[in-house]
Amino acid sequence: LSVWETNVMSLEPSAAPFATTRLSSDSRNGATAAARINAWVERETNNRIRDLIAPASLDEMTRVVVTNAVHFLGDWVQPFNARLTRPKPFYLAGGGTREVPMIYGRRAHRMVEPGPVQLIELPYKSERLAMVAILPKKRLGLSEVGARLTDAQLGQWLQQLDSAEPGEVIVQLPKVKVEANYKLNEPLKPGLIVPETDGEEPDYLYLIT
Repeated sequence: LSVWETNVMSLEPSAAPFATTRLSSDSRNGATAAARINAWVERETNNRIRDLIAPASLDEMTRVVVTNAVHFLGDWVQPFNARLTRPKPFYLAGGGTREVPMIYGRRAHRMVEPGPVQLIELPYKSERLAMVAILPKKRLGLSEVGARLTDAQLGQWLQQLDSAEPGEVIVQLPKVKVEANYKLNEPLKPGLIVPETDGEEPDYLYLIT
């Protein structure tokens, strides 16, 4: 975690453990400030995460940038045989297909099928962490799954998965890279003391790669 502050405001000393760094006048030059922050992210993630901050997201109104970069590389409890990876069609949410490398394995995993979804647990070697894949049963059913995916519903599905006994399943998953960005104005408001902004709405932008 790193906190980047501008020279127009100062943070409390409690932020010191987070390696607070001044952007100085860089905040008026989005490209320069973004380059400094992105260099830190690349260094902390062994060059796995690049271009986290877009230059256009920083301007003269920027006061503080909080970045958190995590690079996780885990081995499966049951590794997939790379020789069985084959190009196969991946069905896109908007229709159509795309050929992607598809990993394959036949093994024992926890799996449940509540309603329109399938959930499967793929544990990592330490068995303290696991990836849970949530898939629509129907080929073009992703929107229906998204409509049902609330915190409460997800909790129920995971509880069912945790109670399931492992059974033999055939696993085929695409090798993917996911990038997205999210506006956190509403989620952050309940836990923040928002400073006066002359009537303007504060802008909180969070980027995930």
